Amino acid sequence: MKTSKALETNPCRETLSSYKKKICSFTAPYSDCKEAFEDCAYLSCESNGFEHTVDAVEMVAHVFELIEDKNEEIIRDLSHIYTLIGDLYQFAGKSVESIEWFEKAIAADDRNPIPYQSIAASFIKIGNTDKAIQSLIQEISLDPTDYSSYLVLSNHYVHKGKVAEARSCIEKLLDRDAENMRGLHMLVRICELTREDSRFLTMRILSIIKHYDKKELIIRLWYLAGENQFLFKNTLAEAYQKYPTEPLFTILEQYVDTIVAKDSKNLAQGDYATKNHIVSPAILEKKKLEFSELFGVKFL
Repeated sequence: MKTSKALETNPCRETLSSYKKKICSFTAPYSDCKEAFEDCAYLSCESNGFEHTVDAVEMVAHVFELIEDKNEEIIRDLSHIYTLIGDLYQFAGKSVESIEWFEKAIAADDRNPIPYQSIAASFIKIGNTDKAIQSLIQEISLDPTDYSSYLVLSNHYVHKGKVAEARSCIEKLLDRDAENMRGLHMLVRICELTREDSRFLTMRILSIIKHYDKKELIIRLWYLAGENQFLFKNTLAEAYQKYPTEPLFTILEQYVDTIVAKDSKNLAQGDYATKNHIVSPAILEKKKLEFSELFGVKFL
């Protein structure tokens, strides 16, 4: 599943058209061009428009469809191309159409885990949580090392009130990766729902020493805020230095100040600025939603 991938990648060294020619002429295997081709497709979607980009990728799919006696590599490549088309429809906000392409990707190669994760996101968009859950279960069975899907699946179980299933899902993740901070944090959230003591889990999270990514760092800060204010402030200062334009850290800081002042789990609306710039309203809303989902905080 892709989200705004073009905004996160460096400009492509070649154009979508040049990669299309390479792939269609079989001068380079699709697997060698796959990542760059996908990046160029997202960039093309923004610069050349959705219809133009999808037409170009569909032409590549058509070339692979015409191959007779397809071997496993060609079948897998075709599945990936169909998935890319579905991702582009999803990127354009066309969830229903994206599902049709993801279903084609699964029909082409039902052992490819990627379209199952993508189709789950589209099912969520149209409100079909049950099918999203089924798709994620299948994706995990095909690729049990994709830890992000355990987290997404567990979260969907929680929203449906299936707390036991959510716990089982996260425990399977932690069996594979005992220091997965996102998994441990999700287990804490589940313990809060069942009114179980999660102190031991908090200590486990804080005992993990590693090179934290952005999400792991915000989780660590969340627990430090309740355990060690001195270390919280020092770590927060390091976070601002490392990620100077990330609004999540400012939202967390203001949340902690609100807790200290009012002892409330609800955070009032306000003007949220990073240390270096004012955040655009669209990005701010997205980040507030992300913060709410991660920590169960409501904005008044």
